[in-house]
Amino acid sequence: MLASSWEASADLRSFKVKLRKGVQFHDNFGEFNAADVVHSMAYYTNDTCKASYSDYFRNNPGTDIEVINDHELIINTVERPALIYDYWLSEYRGVPISSRAQFDQGCPQGSSQYE
Repeated sequence: MLASSWEASADLRSFKVKLRKGVQFHDNFGEFNAADVVHSMAYYTNDTCKASYSDYFRNNPGTDIEVINDHELIINTVERPALIYDYWLSEYRGVPISSRAQFDQGCPQGSSQYE
């Protein structure tokens, strides 16, 4: 998992996430950080995204990601409890996060041990 820990608010409208430090993207695209999460989530909510889970994110209007620092962020929702984030942050199901630099070059890749 790319999150080292996370905590949901009592009303399930915000999620504080701490990201793992030292995780490197393949092909020397640098260290994974909060900016990559913001970029990936913006992509998943875009109408052009064809990922099977993108509708879950598009159907949570008012979602905002507040970056605290390179390895900490808060996901806020305003309209309703966003159970998708509880699901996304669990070990059961993850959502790929791509390096912004790789994505801009048309070659999004991951950061796992498998290339």
